[in-house]
Amino acid sequence: MGYNPLGDLRSRLTELPELGVGDRRHEVKLLRRVLSCHGHGNPLWRDAANEVGDLYDDGLRLIVSDYQYEQGIAPSGFVDAATWQALAALADGPEALGLQVVARALQDVGWREAGRNNRGDLAETAIREAGLTPPQPYCCAILGYWIKRALGAVPFPVGASCSRLVARAKLAGRIVDDLAQVRPGDAWVKRVLQRGAETYPHAGLVERVDGSTVCTVEGNTNGSGSSDGDGVYCKRRKISALPDGQPNCVFVRLV
Repeated sequence: MGYNPLGDLRSRLTELPELGVGDRRHEVKLLRRVLSCHGHGNPLWRDAANEVGDLYDDGLRLIVSDYQYEQGIAPSGFVDAATWQALAALADGPEALGLQVVARALQDVGWREAGRNNRGDLAETAIREAGLTPPQPYCCAILGYWIKRALGAVPFPVGASCSRLVARAKLAGRIVDDLAQVRPGDAWVKRVLQRGAETYPHAGLVERVDGSTVCTVEGNTNGSGSSDGDGVYCKRRKISALPDGQPNCVFVRLV
């Protein structure tokens, strides 16, 4: 299981120091990662593979102030016990759980198949955990793999089929129709029309929504965004309408 900054915060909560501009210490790195897990600051800070600064500078002060204001804390830009407590208290919220899944998925960005054809340790483990025998397309199965590693369990069965995932989500009321309600950790599922019938050939994990573009972490894709690629990539998917007037994707609430 990868590094979980939210879990690190909670395990060290009583010993964390107050922080302010000019401080340079390891806890500043933890602060940046936890803020990012809650949607503040640089999204790349969530990924333990990316280095973060240990200096509490004016830019970080502004990020902390914004977070404090959002939480009803006096926006001093100074991290005190109340601010640490607020960050920790949100660690079990639904959006925070989704961000933990995203943070875990980002650790696998750059992984590549062994000789293509859906082979390699990551793809094969994801497929086996979905109940199938590799090699198989794994864009859907890897979502469950990431959820299990981040949270220890999979709250909603993901499986290995994008079409079956959407069908189960419709029955369970887990389709997110309002783009404004889409959050990190949801599934983005590509929707296409073939002879008037809708199919779902590919899926990814929502990192964030940027206007009409969804930023995702995806397995079984490539640099051009194929549904049959060679590894794990960060992608930007544009939301648009298909000829039937409906969007070219659906969103599923996974956690």
